[in-house]
Amino acid sequence: MALHESQALIIESQIGRGDAFLGYATPIVQRPPIGEPTTAAEWQSDNLGRIARKVGCDLIRTDADEVTYPLHILLRYKLETALVSGDLTVTDLLQVWNDEMVLHFGLSSGDDHANGCMQNVHWFDGSFGYFPTYALGAMIAARLYGAAEASITNLNTAIGKGELGVLIDWLRTHAHRLGRTRSTAEIVADATGSPLGPSALLAYLKSRYC
Repeated sequence: MALHESQALIIESQIGRGDAFLGYATPIVQRPPIGEPTTAAEWQSDNLGRIARKVGCDLIRTDADEVTYPLHILLRYKLETALVSGDLTVTDLLQVWNDEMVLHFGLSSGDDHANGCMQNVHWFDGSFGYFPTYALGAMIAARLYGAAEASITNLNTAIGKGELGVLIDWLRTHAHRLGRTRSTAEIVADATGSPLGPSALLAYLKSRYC
């Protein structure tokens, strides 16, 4: 599931939030179904980039930016391991969730549990242990995209033209065609030349947001 998640995040974050793709997409989003293309400042590529890469704390995991998103996963992993081990009871979950949100995000959902621990379907449908795949997927996406960028000449130029085929072909060769013939760790190590770790994700976030 982590490898699966990485394939979505390569498109959504690595490419979709980048200047090359936004430069390609800008004329498309400026063009309405009826009427003349807009020239308004908010629809220019530089502003679209600011919107795509806006960072700020949010109560809702699915609304989070890619910098703070891993904190949502760490919070959930901490609480679900405590629930499974018996160190945390369901009765205490609401309060502990809110305490952790205040500690890590400076935000409180108070009695609004729809914006608190009830915002996810995972726990009450039995999907314990699933949340880490989101953060691991981001780590794998950064590692694979970095390797693809090093292997494919002028990848950003191709993306700027909306030509993603060369990247998809690389992913098919190094990930998709392998299916479950190898473990996720083996696929990542073989494709990138190094084992999975946080360094590629941290470098990516620093290069894009710092």
